[in-house]
Amino acid sequence: MKLLNKYRHFTYSSLCIVVLIGSAINYYLFRYAIHRTTDDVLNEYRVDIEEYAEHHGTLQPLLEVNSKFGDIRLVSNDYDLSEMRDGIEDTLVYSHYQEEKVVYRKLVFPVITKTQNYQVSLMLPALEEDDLVETVLISLFVFVVLFILLTTLIDLSFTRQILRPFHQIVAKIKTYNLDNHSNVPLAYSDIEEFRDLSQILTDMMNRINEDYYSMKEFLEYTSHEIQTPLAVIQLKLDALNQKNIEDPEILSNISSIQNSLKRVVRFNRSVLFMAKIKNNQFLHKKQVGIREYIDYYYHQYEELLAMKQITFTVDCQEDLVLTIHPVLADNLIQNLITNAVQHNYDGGSIQVTITASQLSVTNTFNEELPEGDLFSKYTYTKDRKESNGLGLTIVKTICEKNQITLRYNIQNHTFCIALSKTM
Repeated sequence: MKLLNKYRHFTYSSLCIVVLIGSAINYYLFRYAIHRTTDDVLNEYRVDIEEYAEHHGTLQPLLEVNSKFGDIRLVSNDYDLSEMRDGIEDTLVYSHYQEEKVVYRKLVFPVITKTQNYQVSLMLPALEEDDLVETVLISLFVFVVLFILLTTLIDLSFTRQILRPFHQIVAKIKTYNLDNHSNVPLAYSDIEEFRDLSQILTDMMNRINEDYYSMKEFLEYTSHEIQTPLAVIQLKLDALNQKNIEDPEILSNISSIQNSLKRVVRFNRSVLFMAKIKNNQFLHKKQVGIREYIDYYYHQYEELLAMKQITFTVDCQEDLVLTIHPVLADNLIQNLITNAVQHNYDGGSIQVTITASQLSVTNTFNEELPEGDLFSKYTYTKDRKESNGLGLTIVKTICEKNQITLRYNIQNHTFCIALSKTM
């Protein structure tokens, strides 16, 4: 979820809670304010009536203006006025106009004159409950609509303006690529937090570039420099083999040294080859068919396959054409076929299936799989010490550089690696 959407979600959720609480509070505030205003008017009428009665000793003039909003009743002089109601309360009065009972505020109080005592009732209409609720809801609805409109305007202008430097930083970082020696200049922002973020990211990318290129140069330099002593050692060992050495222990040691040397040479070549791939030294791509590489390496391994009695079959429905550098295509198929031959058993089988969109190499397999990712570096089975563990890593690197989908499946003691063109 984007930051702006998360902010809106939080804001509107909070607004709903505020509206619910505010509805109850507004209802009672409006109700109190309306009742208080009505009660003040009734009390003002009461004061006028009491003052008139005190000065004139009668209520007669007021009787002439009585209506349904007021009522004056005579009270016996011997009646205990302390028992008479005195206060304001709600009452219902039938309205012929509305054809229903409506709410009134009713004030009842006694008036004492020199000649007669009275019970005065005054009434004023009050806002009904449904009208009050409607008023509250309308006011809150208007508030919510205005709030949403204002928030939306702020999001469209002010908030996006604030977050624009952040989006610029993200867009720049997306173009960062170690392989292309990229150095991403981040835009300046007048917001302190974004300035700090830009500075931290710039420093971090510079350190990554320095460490990466230093390590890459060290690896390439070391791999190149080690080739000469390896070649010298190989020549010396070949010279020793040509001499008449009869000591079995010495011959065994020489053979062990040669095997270790061959493994180091293969490892060195694999590391250099992966470095070249990652340094984009194979950019000249063209469309190549996979079938010819399958046939070539089948003939290369034909004697070994016959010796191990491994059945090699090819089912080519339609040639798979990849847009790739020919050297990478050659190494891709070589490593796949080599992996299928090495990790097989005598009397096993290799099935190659080629379609217009996919290549799959399936081989019988009864070894214990290594833990972790099979395509990671230096991953090999325990009884295959002659392997440098980089074959499938090279396959994965080539596929990543050429947008080729790579996957594997293990089922019924068969191991299948499939390549398919990314759509």
